[in-house]
Amino acid sequence: AAEQGHAKAQLALAELLFAGRDAPKDRALSEQWFLRAATQGDAEAQHRLAVILQLGQTAAREQDYQAAAGWARAAAEQGHAGAQAILGVMYYKGVGVVQSDEAAVAWTARAAEQGLAEAEYNQ
Repeated sequence: AAEQGHAKAQLALAELLFAGRDAPKDRALSEQWFLRAATQGDAEAQHRLAVILQLGQTAAREQDYQAAAGWARAAAEQGHAGAQAILGVMYYKGVGVVQSDEAAVAWTARAAEQGLAEAEYNQ
């Protein structure tokens, strides 16, 4: 199903390869599957890709804050609370984006409105 372009199957395969569950751990291949699902607009894949890029959990073990912010924004704009919270923190700290207290508050508030506890704490 992943090979046929089903985003949810691509995301599931990416998660398996990332964690090494039921298959050998392969970060590079995992990233490819996350990217394929994210490019199709899957908000969870976009969120996971943002986290991986932000934390430097890529095959290259490098952080890419600008790419992380781009994927977080893509998921956040679709209403993904976790991505909204990440984007809020990125704006607050000015990491991967131009620092903006206004944007930080706006994105954090959107996440909190959905009941995300960490966002409620950060308000």
